[in-house]
Amino acid sequence: MLPANNLETALWIESDRMLELAFRQESLDIQKQVVIEEFKENYLNRPYGDLMMLFNRMAYERHPYQWLPIGKKTEHIAEVNMAMIKDFYYHFYRPNNAVLVVAGNVHYDKVIELVEKWFGDIPAGTPVCKEYPRELPQTAARIQIVERPVPSDVLMKGWHMCDRMHPDYYACDLLSDMFGTGQSSYLYEHFVTEKKLFTDISASIMGTTDEGLFLISGRPVEGVSIEDADAALCSYLYGFKPDKNFTHDLLKVQNRAEAVLLNNEIKIDDRATNMAVGETISNVEYFLDERQHYFDVTEEQMLRLISEMLTENKSNTLYYKMLKQ
Repeated sequence: MLPANNLETALWIESDRMLELAFRQESLDIQKQVVIEEFKENYLNRPYGDLMMLFNRMAYERHPYQWLPIGKKTEHIAEVNMAMIKDFYYHFYRPNNAVLVVAGNVHYDKVIELVEKWFGDIPAGTPVCKEYPRELPQTAARIQIVERPVPSDVLMKGWHMCDRMHPDYYACDLLSDMFGTGQSSYLYEHFVTEKKLFTDISASIMGTTDEGLFLISGRPVEGVSIEDADAALCSYLYGFKPDKNFTHDLLKVQNRAEAVLLNNEIKIDDRATNMAVGETISNVEYFLDERQHYFDVTEEQMLRLISEMLTENKSNTLYYKMLKQ
């Protein structure tokens, strides 16, 4: 963010960065070491730091989502060379692969004039392929067991779900809220408040552009084995039957989604970010009507997803256990 009267300065800086970088081996060596230390700090030396790293590798066999952006291991970072950096930069950091959003107290015609001035002469790169290997349909449950020096066991389960532009995406998002967002959610009420099998439990979706994951994670209470907690969770999910409050609960999570959307429209930088993300995924016009997409979700659609998506043979399960002394 910057004052509107500095718009041209910002466009000049960004166009200079897109046109050419100062590639220096010394800078690359320094940054590689910085990223390696970040990898160690966040993923190797922090409790539960490698949880999602392990889970993604299990859940994805073909798609690049099996990698976290930082890489699978420090050797990947150490092996990066200047040729790889330049190839990445000149392939991806090009005008034909960029989305520019200008928001604030500016005039449209002036913005177009300045963008043409500072970006118009930058050559386009080669077309960027955005088609990645798709996962084959999962037909058998996957399970992984690891032990780490952590204070408590964590159970994580995940099922493959649709991509960001699929009509079922909004139903999956609402389903995760209904099952596992807040203390009034189904899983929390059943397993924490009533059964006292978990100290906490939640559900979420990854929200990725391509097919993502519907996730449930929780910590079993002391004295309850992670295997027993998993069995109880599976029994609940795979035998789920809606009650008379299901219609009301759907409306509740739809209203919550609307509140989040409205909150994201308050700040100008949030609105700009939302527009940039929307245009990057598909087109910004589609995302301008997200409220309606959420309220178009039906009870029948939610129940279909529960029966089709949340099945044992499509599950990925990680037992992240305390290291035995």
